[in-house]
Amino acid sequence: MPTIQRAGDAVAFLAKLIKLANSNIQFDSKVGNFLSLLSWELGLEKAILMFLNREKKELVPHIRPGEDILIPTEPLNFNQTFFERAISNRQSLLAEARDLESLSDKWREFFTPFLPCLAVVPIVDDKTCYGTLIILSSSSKELDSGLYGQMVESVANQLSVTIKHNQLATDTRKRISVLNVLSDLGKSLAQTIEVEKVMSMIPQIAAGVFIADGCALNVLDENGLTLLYSSIYGLVPPAYNYMRYQGQTLPLSVALA
Repeated sequence: MPTIQRAGDAVAFLAKLIKLANSNIQFDSKVGNFLSLLSWELGLEKAILMFLNREKKELVPHIRPGEDILIPTEPLNFNQTFFERAISNRQSLLAEARDLESLSDKWREFFTPFLPCLAVVPIVDDKTCYGTLIILSSSSKELDSGLYGQMVESVANQLSVTIKHNQLATDTRKRISVLNVLSDLGKSLAQTIEVEKVMSMIPQIAAGVFIADGCALNVLDENGLTLLYSSIYGLVPPAYNYMRYQGQTLPLSVALA
């Protein structure tokens, strides 16, 4: 009978997971639902998603509005920690007390109450590691058992797919935005041959291409000392707004900046 019950639990869990995976909801909501489902089924205090910044050797917490546990907002530096071992080996690890010694004070203080069950699960596909799933419980859990282990692995796999699809969708939107801006540029250039009009349009177009808050265009003479033309769009700090020097020789400190 216990075997049948556990099998039934697994089937019910997978049914919920598949329903969530196929739901047409926003990224944050879908991620939150995955984590909430896992926490509920395993009786956890919390399950946390951490995004990987490989260049800075950091894990950045994905914090949603209304979190019931206060998660540190600062990135977690995982250099030479058990987090790095888990990511490098693409293998789930259970932490011990000594594993927290190399973490910052805030993260060590946050993780300490969950030492009975603090697990790091890499979120990976065949080529990429997107981050980690962190399992938190103040009581011991048999995460290495068949059913619990499959639940954690299933959620980690779905998080990997969801994150990958979200990144692809974001990249596609950026490409479409750039193509639209370039199309507008072509139309604008076709309508005028006046240099000043073209130069005044370039900062706005560049800001659109790079999804920036502002852009400044400063054209200097061949010696790089006299400002021939200046045009700005959007929010540009005063230090980069050279319009006040138009037609003048730039101060040496500005010219060499």
